Amino acid sequence: MVTIACVQATNYLGRGAEYVHKLFDGCRRWLPEARYVCLTDDARCVPHYAEAKELPSGLIGWWNKIALFKPGMFPIGERILSFDLDTIIVGDLTDIAAYSGPFAIVRDMFRQKGFASAVMAWEAGTADDIWNIWDAAGRPSDLYGGDQKWIEFLRPKAVPLNDVFLDQFVSFKK
Repeated sequence: MVTIACVQATNYLGRGAEYVHKLFDGCRRWLPEARYVCLTDDARCVPHYAEAKELPSGLIGWWNKIALFKPGMFPIGERILSFDLDTIIVGDLTDIAAYSGPFAIVRDMFRQKGFASAVMAWEAGTADDIWNIWDAAGRPSDLYGGDQKWIEFLRPKAVPLNDVFLDQFVSFKK
């Protein structure tokens, strides 16, 4: 079984609860048996069938996503598939949810040699260093490119999900 995870902080674009519901509802069409977890500063935005986990204090903006990798956030060995709140699910997720390889992330649609943290897949406990090193460094938040550049720096050889699941990831911006 896979855990579908998202992060909702400070009422994202004034529509945090709506986005969480739409994302999880889109995933549930294809993965009704998955576990659903939202890391948030407002548990009221989380649907009744999902679990709300409190975000660590002191995180700002996109840096809240780094909390996905905080040790203890998920049981070790659990498969995690995370989506940004602005992800729109338009098709079957079964094959993506079944991914069991090493840390994987989508390529940045505008920087083909870079990564975007919009969709990531990993086994809990195998990427704790992403949080641990960032936390030990004083939680820097001035890195151009934000959380995804931090993840890219620590996982330069991550598996690009776009290469494994051809034509299943598109950008409405591009």
